[in-house]
Amino acid sequence: MKHNYCLAMAAALLFSGCSEDEVAPTLSVDNEDEVASTLSVDKTSINVALPTMAADSIVVTSNSAWTATLENLADTAWCLVSPSGTGNGTVYVDVLRNKTDEDRSAKVVLTAGTLSKVVNVTQTSVTTVPPENSPTIEIEMVNVEGNGTTISNFKIGKYEVTEGQWQAVMGNNPSYDKRGADYPVDCVSWYDVIAFIGELYRKTGKYYDLPTSEQWLYAARGGKNKDIYIYSGSNTIDDVAWYAYNSSYNDRKRKQKVGTKAANALGIYDMTGNLYEWTNSTIVPGEYRMQFGGSFLSIPQYCESERYSNYPRSEGVANSGFRLVEFY
Repeated sequence: MKHNYCLAMAAALLFSGCSEDEVAPTLSVDNEDEVASTLSVDKTSINVALPTMAADSIVVTSNSAWTATLENLADTAWCLVSPSGTGNGTVYVDVLRNKTDEDRSAKVVLTAGTLSKVVNVTQTSVTTVPPENSPTIEIEMVNVEGNGTTISNFKIGKYEVTEGQWQAVMGNNPSYDKRGADYPVDCVSWYDVIAFIGELYRKTGKYYDLPTSEQWLYAARGGKNKDIYIYSGSNTIDDVAWYAYNSSYNDRKRKQKVGTKAANALGIYDMTGNLYEWTNSTIVPGEYRMQFGGSFLSIPQYCESERYSNYPRSEGVANSGFRLVEFY
């Protein structure tokens, strides 16, 4: 064994050209596995032409981790970005309504390693885009008294927004199931609704919005005098909702005319069933938004007021609609 070991050592030294007392040099490469970061974005600016809420996105192309932050915000609440990420991704930019007399601007700064990209965000003011004040468009609202702590007074739509109202504002009807002016509009994405709200401001001068999840639940439960019902206004779902077991028409489940079931304690209709309703809230920052209420396709469990669906805001489906809120 010792003889074999010595032969092996001699062969190794001969091959390396080194004497027994020398140490063979080694070759090292600094940062051998390091790859330079790359970062690009699909736009350099986002221009919001109305003072109402708006939404846009920035497509990020990168081979490493990156962050998205805001700069130059006089009011940190009016522009929101989410999320940061790794590799290729999307930054969602939400711009809240501008009730001031001044245009405003901010910067979204994207950073990957030592690289950075800037996307400028601007929003016009109330005085920049005066409304048409059209008297022909009317959204019937219900006053909701806040709880004095976490929820301020607000108004919420007595009914889901209808096909007729959408047609009057947008000049088209996106519904998959076109049934008539008094039926709720369906197949609208969250982005479609935000565009509707902007056009509604342009025509009426009124600031509407989607409810938050807190506002929606507060109204569904009867407001300040909170009820204990499973559904909005009753423990008997057939009294207050169009849902999977009673929405059939000619052997096909379909949405129904608004306001044809009983209202809840505040006089609000169809907060259970008919169509799922978009809100402005999310439990996962980014693409998803919460929907509440169930629909004409839902079994009773999914119509309970507490239940919600976390849905991609870029998608509109046949059992999804919305109602609006307005602030005092």
